Amino acid sequence: MGAILVDSMQACVRAALQLLSTLPYEDVAMHRTIGVGLLCALCMGAARTDYAHGADAIQRGDYATALRELVPAADSDARAASLLAEMYGKGLGTRADQQQALLWLRRAGELGDRAAQVQLGDRYAHGSSQDARESLEWYRRSAEHGSQEAMFALGRLYADRRGVPQAPMEAFHWMQAAAEAGSPQAAAWLAEAYQNGFGTAPDAEKAAQWRLRANPPMIAQASRQNSASNAADSANNVVQDCAAAG
Repeated sequence: MGAILVDSMQACVRAALQLLSTLPYEDVAMHRTIGVGLLCALCMGAARTDYAHGADAIQRGDYATALRELVPAADSDARAASLLAEMYGKGLGTRADQQQALLWLRRAGELGDRAAQVQLGDRYAHGSSQDARESLEWYRRSAEHGSQEAMFALGRLYADRRGVPQAPMEAFHWMQAAAEAGSPQAAAWLAEAYQNGFGTAPDAEKAAQWRLRANPPMIAQASRQNSASNAADSANNVVQDCAAAG
């Protein structure tokens, strides 16, 4: 972040103070409240603008400009932090530095980027510096904000004892959430869980239902078979009606 971030923030402060001086209010507390609001709005706007310019520069292959624009934005914009993580990870416009890449990825995760949170979970679950507690924390953050991928990963951690105690009911909870969010892998896992009574009571009917949901082609085939059967029944009924009328 360094001098570029400081210069950017100072520019925001100067602009906010300049606008504040033009306001007609005499109450000091009101001035302070308005000033803080203006400062936040200006800095967030600057971050969004810097991100857009940085992203455009990456598309052009102008990585030096991208770094110059993204660094000040990344302190408050998860998208900018995520792009910086990628640039340092791949050595785009700078030497590859996995430590810096991880720092920026963590910043993106802290700012709420669900994809970055999943990547952090993966790194700590499978990378060179494995840390089950960190992995669990990042997966959970992403899962609690609706990430299907994180829900599935969290379920696997609890089911497979990957650095954490096995917790069948917790595994079942997150796998069910992932399956209901549309994950076919989680649906297949649920089918086996119901079949074997892992984290829930055995239920052959629910196992069959989740097995179908895990395999959409099977659902389509079953639907076609039902349609064909219904059509045949309808035709038979028509023949019988005609025979009776005759």
